[in-house]
Parts: sequence; structure tokens; C-alpha cells
Amino acid sequence: KTLDPISFGNSDDVKVGEWAVAVGNPFGFNSSVTAGIISAKGRGVSEGSVGIKSFIQHDAAVNPGNSGGALVNTNGDLIGINTMIYSQTGNYAGISFAVPSNIVKKIVTDLKQYGTVQRAVLGISYEELNAEKAKEHKITATKGGIYVAKVSDGGAAMDAGIKEGDVIVKLNGAEVKNSGEMQEEMSKLRPGDKATIQYYRDNKLKTTTVTFKNDQGTTSITKSSDFTSLGCAFMALTGKEKEDLGITNGVKVTGLKDGKFKANG
Repeated sequence: KTLDPISFGNSDDVKVGEWAVAVGNPFGFNSSVTAGIISAKGRGVSEGSVGIKSFIQHDAAVNPGNSGGALVNTNGDLIGINTMIYSQTGNYAGISFAVPSNIVKKIVTDLKQYGTVQRAVLGISYEELNAEKAKEHKITATKGGIYVAKVSDGGAAMDAGIKEGDVIVKLNGAEVKNSGEMQEEMSKLRPGDKATIQYYRDNKLKTTTVTFKNDQGTTSITKSSDFTSLGCAFMALTGKEKEDLGITNGVKVTGLKDGKFKANG
């Protein structure tokens, strides 16, 4: 049977209070549909294993088996992929999280084109601007934003003229009032991408253009065969190579640089 692909919605256009529908297989009950509303956007989750820190929060029932299922709007457009819940029991408690569809689309494109997710690096350590920090640093021009606590040497932010004490309020035209919104906008970018940043310095609004880098400090796109943190580049073995070596699985080391593998011979 021919199936029609789902249409991607624009998760940036999702509004708090809108209806949303979750589809999944909770506890093995296939194609279950539940409904709720959008509770919040740009929600950060303090879970160390989660690579994405900006989620759509909603209250449609999500239980074990729903992860990876669609979150759609009333037009049937995909606005997110259900990923996790907040619960002390492990079952639905009214707080569910979905990866925004715009981030999903970017990740899928990255995997198809490059074999790995591309992560843009700005090169700063930051904190959310709150009333206490604003008072401490005599910041009066804005009540929210991203307070730059540290700028990495040679990073994209330093190249663009960003300094410690600046308060970033917009990235690529989108407001970034908190860390969740900052993470969401960063998740849409790749190394080599250019974007405008609006920020306050000494309570004066300034604008700069930044060229993002990768985690190796260059503007190049990373490939799945690039070096890992261990200092090695790997490639999967072909069927013939496995047969010639008399093994059933394994990977081939295609490159070596300073790192744990080289240090251990």
C-alpha cells in the first residue's frame, strides 16, 4: 500500500495554547492518538544524556512506547517528535516533550548529506540574564537575554567581536531570552553558517555577523569518518574485508592523530 509522507510544519510558528495531537505505540498499543495543548516552547531539560536542550512541552498523554512518534497540529502537519516525559513514576504525569520539527528536519538533512549531525559552535560560556545579574552589572537596557560569561580564544564569537559582559538578545533575527531559546536557534545552524547577532554592551544595542565553527575550531563541515575524541577516524569494513580477515564485525582505523589511541600504541 502506498503511504503519503507527512508534511513538515514550521515549529517556529507554534504558539503556546494551540492544540496538538500525539501519535505512538504506548505500552505496545499501536497507532494510539492522544490530544493536548502546547504548554511551553524552548524548554530546557537538565538531562546529561540529552543532546538537544530545547523542546516543545505539551500535555498530550505520552507513555513508554510513544518516543519517536509524531506530534502534529490540527492541520496534520508534523511540529515535533515526541521524545520524553517528566515523571516520578515513569508514566504520564501531564508533562511531555517533543523535539521541534525544524530541528528534526535539519538533523535528517545532516545525516543524509554528511553522515553525522552538524553542530555549530559559537565559542562562549553563558548564563541567563536575571534581575540579580542585571543589577550586579548595571544592565538596564534589557530584562532578558544571554549573558556572555566567557569568550573562547579563537572562537567564532571572539572573531565577531563579542566580549565578556555582552548580553545577546537576538540570533539570526530570533529572540533569545533564555538558554532554551539560544539552544534551539543554535541547533538549526552548521559550521560555516553566517548569522547576525544583536547584543547589548554598556546598555547600547549593537549588531555583528558571526561565522560559526565546529568543535575542532574550523568552519569546515565534519564528516562521519572524521576523527573522534579518541584521536581516531574509523570506517566500517566491507563484506569482502570481513571475509578476508575471517571476522564477522569490526571497524577499520583510517586515520590517527594525537589522542588516547595513539598514546596507547
